[in-house]
Amino acid sequence: MKYVKTPGLPVCVAAALMALAGAGAATASVLCKNNGSTSICSENYPSGTEIKSSLSTGTKAVLKTEFKTVECSKSTVAGKPENGGDATESIKGSVEALTFEECNCEVKVLKKGTLEIHWISGSNNGTVTENGAEVTVNCSTIFGTVHCFYVTEKTDLGILSGGNPAKLSAKATIPHLTTSGLCSATASWEATYEATSPKPLYVDELDDLTLKPDPLEFAEVKVGKVVKITNSSGVTIKNIGVGLDPKEGFEMAKVCNNVTLEKGKSCEESIQCLKKGIEGHFSVASFDPIVVLNSTTLEC
Repeated sequence: MKYVKTPGLPVCVAAALMALAGAGAATASVLCKNNGSTSICSENYPSGTEIKSSLSTGTKAVLKTEFKTVECSKSTVAGKPENGGDATESIKGSVEALTFEECNCEVKVLKKGTLEIHWISGSNNGTVTENGAEVTVNCSTIFGTVHCFYVTEKTDLGILSGGNPAKLSAKATIPHLTTSGLCSATASWEATYEATSPKPLYVDELDDLTLKPDPLEFAEVKVGKVVKITNSSGVTIKNIGVGLDPKEGFEMAKVCNNVTLEKGKSCEESIQCLKKGIEGHFSVASFDPIVVLNSTTLEC
């Protein structure tokens, strides 16, 4: 991720201050290489890692409509997450490949759309949502050739179950665009995909950077106090950023800016209050992986 710096402060941290002012600890959805334990993500896949999948052996992708059941013996789905997930958003990415072959109707993909994955609490699985894909189907029926367009609109596809390999069990209702009057208003789509890479693949939770104390109170001005930033996750966090709001009310040493923290390690940031009667927030954000945000209240 590219980001712009003001003197010593990534712009992303300023945005985090606005989003998380006064918020407590935050967690995130991430794609992991871990061993299947829900207690910790041992190592996450970075953004841009391509995820490839194909139909499970012996299965078909099935689209059930009122005029015909469309079946395809081969199908692939591949995509690249553009982010690692964060405290407020799912893992998101564009679909790089979406194919249907060896079908009993002509099936063409016009638009591949985007995918979102969000961790299911207490598991190594995630819900998968698809948006913006368009598929056209031409079928020969007793009524003649039927031509239909189907489009995903933030459609809940099903569950991505973590494992080696991970599996996507798709069971979705897909709406159609206005085409032939014989096209049903919606079609039922079912398919089971296995991730061919990467392996293994899990959807998990990544704990955030914890801050102590929370809140931080100043009894007098120009006296330094310390906020301890601890990497509570199971992975190394690189290039963290720290910020203050309002900057004119408080001052920090910036010793933790751009620091890398291995799992379990800490950094201590020194902060001073410049004026009595001021309230503000100290914020920390992680940029590699881009999943960690937190803030603590400052009272002077």
